[in-house]
Amino acid sequence: MSVVVPSSMIAAKAEDILRNYAANFGMTDRSMPLEKLKEMMGVDESVMNSSIRPAAEYQVKNDLLLDAVVEAEKLEASAEEIEEFVKKMAEGFGAKVEELKNYFGEEMLAEEVKKEKAGKLIVDSAVVAAPAAAEEKPAPKKRASKKAAPKAAEGEEKPAEEKPAPKKRASKKAAPKAEESEEPKAE
Repeated sequence: MSVVVPSSMIAAKAEDILRNYAANFGMTDRSMPLEKLKEMMGVDESVMNSSIRPAAEYQVKNDLLLDAVVEAEKLEASAEEIEEFVKKMAEGFGAKVEELKNYFGEEMLAEEVKKEKAGKLIVDSAVVAAPAAAEEKPAPKKRASKKAAPKAAEGEEKPAEEKPAPKKRASKKAAPKAEESEEPKAE
């Protein structure tokens, strides 16, 4: 299954992410032009392109996937499920249930409950399969390291280390040092 993600959805989500981030710093005026907000937040196009837009794209794709599952499975949200969802949210935010209901609205809360159910359905229906025989390849043999001796299992003796023969070096006769070559002088 493939879905075309309109760039306008990603742009809207990126703006939403930026405005929500700004709200954390007390900038809650949603009528402020986006360019002015970006300037005040110190966000340039490189930041938008490297972090905010990719996050927005991921969120839009995730929402579209969950919406498709909600639709395909005809998932619904009961009044009890919505109430439980809002209670959990209120505990997490330290807010009152009625305030959240008024702020978000019943329809948006119902949509969130359905998306949560869709996500749970996806996870619960995932099947862990053993790798196919063709996929199993023997591990490549490692060459024994000259430095490390093989480790012995607990209770076993370690095998004797084989040390390579020392390398022969060409011998050079060093000129005697000045102080060593001189005989002590008698005074």
